[in-house]
Amino acid sequence: MDDPWRQSSTDRSPSPSLALGEAHVWQIALDAPDSVVSQLRSTLDADEQVRAERFRMGHLRTRFLVGRGALRSILGDYLGISPAQVAFEYGAYGKPSIASPNPVGLEFNLAHTQDIALCAVTRDRPIGVDVETIRRLDDSGKIITRYFSAHEQAEYLRLPEGERLSAFYRGWARKEAYLKATGAGISAGLDTFDVTLSPGPPALLRVGNDPEEAPRWSLIDLDVGPGMTAAVVVKGRIERVALWRWDWPG
Repeated sequence: MDDPWRQSSTDRSPSPSLALGEAHVWQIALDAPDSVVSQLRSTLDADEQVRAERFRMGHLRTRFLVGRGALRSILGDYLGISPAQVAFEYGAYGKPSIASPNPVGLEFNLAHTQDIALCAVTRDRPIGVDVETIRRLDDSGKIITRYFSAHEQAEYLRLPEGERLSAFYRGWARKEAYLKATGAGISAGLDTFDVTLSPGPPALLRVGNDPEEAPRWSLIDLDVGPGMTAAVVVKGRIERVALWRWDWPG
């Protein structure tokens, strides 16, 4: 299979065109050299730098700094401002958004696993993204029983034993992406809605007791490489998802 990720650089001009009904997803390599970390750190605000210092382990601090610096660079390109000028505000459950003014109606979400992050952006539509590393998990069945809906539990048990681990992480990524798009987070309850767990076209099947809510959202799986699973959720219909790699500044 061809690599679906398009190459781009941080000094591109102009930024990729982001039309209504499109979503762009950027993959960010978080383990950057010191020179890159220093350059990106200089674009962060005081609060972000304080948060970075709370990480006792150096590689976790580096990944936070690179993730936030890359996020600022990506958003700044779309907004036509410098990374340091990007300002954030936070919802009731901690979801970040771009502080006013936001003339292009840019919406975004950030997720990470180990040494990569994904930044998903769209216009005028709530968006959520999640990425998970598929690793051995002895108690995935117990987690399914505790957190997933009855419909999802039944689907999980119908799958052959050898497919269940991937199905667990696939379902978790789809559910996390939806909750992040709504801005409610896990506090809203992972069992209050249904997603499919099997490979193939993903679907949001049910949201609460409202039969009209699930069709209002688009759920798309992302191919981010072997050993990982990822999904993006956007309110409304998405005609196109463009995948990009974000290059470290040189």
